[in-house]
Amino acid sequence: MATNLQLLVSYCYKPMKRLILVLSIILAFACPLTAEAKDIDIQTKLESIAKNVSKDLGLPYTPKISTYDCDWYKSLASNTLIPIGGQPTICVNLSGLTEEEAEAKGMTLDYLIVHTIAHECRHSFQYEHQNDNSDYGRACKDGYNAYTQYYDDLSAYKAQFLEQDANEYAKSYADRYFKLVR
Repeated sequence: MATNLQLLVSYCYKPMKRLILVLSIILAFACPLTAEAKDIDIQTKLESIAKNVSKDLGLPYTPKISTYDCDWYKSLASNTLIPIGGQPTICVNLSGLTEEEAEAKGMTLDYLIVHTIAHECRHSFQYEHQNDNSDYGRACKDGYNAYTQYYDDLSAYKAQFLEQDANEYAKSYADRYFKLVR
């Protein structure tokens, strides 16, 4: 049976770009978990948000949530969606989910948390639809085939369809979520 690392490496077929992503994720998981990362409340909150977002998107599954806490590493692969053991997994760096980070993005911390999970779930939705014979499915497939990582070109990364679509959905979902909560 293949290990998670072997599955991750087999997924990463584009040599240099994927190698950098693999190494950044491995380094992220090498960071020690803090009490906050082990806190059942934050894990439960993230899983609950992922479950509700997945239902909203009509996904046939809820991505698994994996957390780590690495302050020195928060700018690299802070949050990402990867297949671990064949299951889509959202890896969340808890060091990036702070009041300071939220304020820098013009959000509250709760809004940032919902937005982050909704954004990553949307990537799961995009992945599921990349083989659809529709304009959206073709755009997703084209996007995955020509994906630009943030460390290669931040402007191109932000401008690409997959990221814009994920951000638009995340904003829409978070806005709806907080209207219902109020």
